[in-house]
Amino acid sequence: MGFWDDDFGLNVTKGIIRTTGKIAIGTGHLLANGARIIRRNRKIKRVERGNEDSRNVQEARQPTSVAALMQDMQPTGKTLVSGLDDQMSSPWRNILSVAYAKQAVIQNVGALVLHYGDEDLLARLQQIIPSNKLVLVGPDNLIYDPLRGYSVTEITNLLLNKKMEPYVKNAACGIYLKALVKLYILGWKTNPSLMILKKLAESPVAEVQEVAQNKLNSEEYQQVSADLQAGAAARSELLIYLTRLLESLSSAVCTNEILNINKTVNVRQAAAQRRIMAVDISAVSTDDKGLALLLNEIAAATKDQRITLILDNPDLLSSEALRKFIRSEYKGGLCLTTQDLSARCVDNEKDFHAFVSGCSLCVVMRHTNGDSAEAWQKFFGSYKKTEITYHEHHGKGRNHDKFFGNSNDGEDVGFTEKIEHRVRADQLMDIPEGNVYIRCRSRSSILHTVLDPSICENK
Repeated sequence: MGFWDDDFGLNVTKGIIRTTGKIAIGTGHLLANGARIIRRNRKIKRVERGNEDSRNVQEARQPTSVAALMQDMQPTGKTLVSGLDDQMSSPWRNILSVAYAKQAVIQNVGALVLHYGDEDLLARLQQIIPSNKLVLVGPDNLIYDPLRGYSVTEITNLLLNKKMEPYVKNAACGIYLKALVKLYILGWKTNPSLMILKKLAESPVAEVQEVAQNKLNSEEYQQVSADLQAGAAARSELLIYLTRLLESLSSAVCTNEILNINKTVNVRQAAAQRRIMAVDISAVSTDDKGLALLLNEIAAATKDQRITLILDNPDLLSSEALRKFIRSEYKGGLCLTTQDLSARCVDNEKDFHAFVSGCSLCVVMRHTNGDSAEAWQKFFGSYKKTEITYHEHHGKGRNHDKFFGNSNDGEDVGFTEKIEHRVRADQLMDIPEGNVYIRCRSRSSILHTVLDPSICENK
């Protein structure tokens, strides 16, 4: 009897065939499941890459030097820095302000820096800006002369234009002031200072007329004398105004009558000479008259000169006149650094959008105020995100207990679309010191990086 003739051999043969079949089926299941998993994982990776591309936030692999950002600091455009850095001081904000000033020098543009006694900022300016391009104006260097280089009409408009209306409204003031300015320019062949105008206004009209008669020719005297008489009623009001204006500018304005005029400076001079003029206006913080005069100068200088504005301290934004000037009147370049821009504009959302719109560079650091973080979250925008969801399931399939049997254990993957913020508010509230989110107009992506304080690239 042969092997194939007994039942044992037949059963063995059938068992081998069944086992081979199960192996084939099991292998097929494994291959199918493996292929399915591979396809699923590939799709997940495609979705994740798509989300990253849609979010468009670049994570820097190494620190970004401030020098590398300077190409986006256009002195004819706007640079904005907002957020907390080293506790109550502002080294990062000052570093970026100085970098902006350096870029102004490189591009041959003058700059006016307004600050509140910021010694750190001044020290950094002196380290980076060439001495022949930097002039410091403040309590230790009273050389600001707002009238230098202006004509009779320009001086009158500078002191008594619309911005000054809250402080002097009498039209006769303009007539009397113009007569005093004309007398000094024609008689002494140079511009008067605010102190000289104040002293002329203190003198009785008759005495001023006598001076005019001695200094001017007959035709000039007749013109000046007529204006003195026409504006005589406003002399007292003009004197009060000039006195208060001098007081409000006491931390910067030149009151030394014998100081060589070539040593004094104002916004027009800084613009014409392409210099960086840093003005400490700490004594003007409670009085808008002095600030209004500076704004008048800036507006005049931007018409025919290249000048940019650097605002160092967030307290400057407490001035409604300055906020309005920046929001709707000023057309020149601007670098604004502040601890929390949104908080400073809490009463007027238009201010926030006016400041951030059109910026060539926005550098945003940590914000502890939730509302401010949400304002910046909105500014950075949103994107369509495909969210991946996972769901595990367990169960027994056909032939589960048999060799190579299959089961229903596995993991389902789902995909849903939703709108997600590119930079979330909680991310802005948690980033450590030195970390920033940067938005450049010239680039579509947002950069998340750590700052390197280098302003000058190593050669």
